[in-house]
Amino acid sequence: MLRLRASASLGGDLRNEVKRHRDLHSALLEEYRRVEQNDFDENGLHFAAARQYLVLQWGLRLEQARVDWADSVLKQLDHEAD
Repeated sequence: MLRLRASASLGGDLRNEVKRHRDLHSALLEEYRRVEQNDFDENGLHFAAARQYLVLQWGLRLEQARVDWADSVLKQLDHEAD
């Protein structure tokens, strides 16, 4: 985000950097989804597992937000390039 902010004054094409971050967070999101699918059953979680699942849900939401944000940045950068 710092580079994106600086590019407002300095210019430059940040698409490759944003794509790299998007790919990283997309991979993390997929890994968290695999953990969710393999390790958690929402209907039968005991106390400790329920707490762990709450943390995983935060990770899922955070990584999804990062992917969504990167997608919107890339869309804007592509629009500016046209």
